[in-house]
Amino acid sequence: MEEKQAFCTICGAQLKDSDTFCTKCGAEVGVTPTQMSAPQNVQHIDSKRSTTLWVIIIFAIGWAILGIYSGLSTLLNAHDMVYSALTPDILDQLETIGFDPQTLVDVFTIVGALMLISGIMSLMTAILVFIRKQHTVALILCIIGSVLMLIGLFGIIGLIVAYFLNKSKHEFAPSKKGTL
Repeated sequence: MEEKQAFCTICGAQLKDSDTFCTKCGAEVGVTPTQMSAPQNVQHIDSKRSTTLWVIIIFAIGWAILGIYSGLSTLLNAHDMVYSALTPDILDQLETIGFDPQTLVDVFTIVGALMLISGIMSLMTAILVFIRKQHTVALILCIIGSVLMLIGLFGIIGLIVAYFLNKSKHEFAPSKKGTL
């Protein structure tokens, strides 16, 4: 009678003589990696990205470019944007009611920073979708970036992207236990 192997040929886990399947990886004892067929309950990640993932990547990159450009532009030109829009008459009227135009500059600066952060988060989302790893992190970045951009239409587009990203979870590599 043939003696059973002491270690699994797939994962190397130690086996008992009575084992017919590896208790660690589930491989049949005595089967080599080339003979092993995939279990029915395991989802395989297709090497091709679906159309949905490509659309998510394209929208996320577009959103990233727009967010980063708009954010930097607003941050760098907030003062000029406010003071070029306010005529001397409007400035005088604002000062009579106690409104400081610098407050408006500060608001523009904050909006610019939010747009920049949203664009960076969108770029990170696009990268994670492209490599198809860390689905949960990509989804969180997408949602937070969308909320930051709810100032305009881009936030709504970001939430739509987040919806489709959530529906595409099966196309991502499974996360290891204990990670996002």
